[in-house]
Amino acid sequence: MGKRKSTIYKRWTAWEDDYLRKEYPERSNADLAQWLHRSPRAVQLRALKLGVSKTPEFAAQQFRKGWFRKGQVPFNKGRERRFWASDEAQQRMAKGQFKPGEKRTTSPTYRPIGHEKVYADGYVWIITEHGRRQKHRWVWEQAHGPIPPDHCVKFRDGNRQNCALDNLYLVSRADHARETRAALSPEQKKEIMRKVHDGRRASIRRDKLRLKWGLEPEGKIVKRTK
Repeated sequence: MGKRKSTIYKRWTAWEDDYLRKEYPERSNADLAQWLHRSPRAVQLRALKLGVSKTPEFAAQQFRKGWFRKGQVPFNKGRERRFWASDEAQQRMAKGQFKPGEKRTTSPTYRPIGHEKVYADGYVWIITEHGRRQKHRWVWEQAHGPIPPDHCVKFRDGNRQNCALDNLYLVSRADHARETRAALSPEQKKEIMRKVHDGRRASIRRDKLRLKWGLEPEGKIVKRTK
């Protein structure tokens, strides 16, 4: 076993603590560390132990040091790169630039056309020439054209990963809602109605409190009475 590296702890003196309490709120940790011959991390930890912190004004000033101020113009605005970057720097920048329409297969986020992925909700998504699409909708559109508004594509066997064309059918949103409700068990229907009534009662309570405080109700359940 190797020898354990020894650490020399330098105790903080009363003078240093007083100095830190006085100067810490309006000076940077790096500046204080240079004066106290300690690391900026040591200064930060000691200030935390003493219960002192930066003033809001100084903290905001330090936070905005790297920001562009309103109206500030970058030094290279309107200038060609060859006028402000060396040849070596231009070559390095060119390596990471994408040309219009370019797709690099070496990119960790690159996915080829036809790539499929199953998400947590069970639906399959596929990469097409026009972007990422749900596979079952894309398969239906390839055979029948665009899906009409207020319509959706459903699975005959209920399996969201079975995107075969003969397993898909088109249904309106209204019919989809009726089919979903009809497939619920009596217990599930009771649970849904319970949540609906709970939400309604909570809305009534909020509106009554708003009326009590002289405010207009948010919902349409409770109306102001004259």
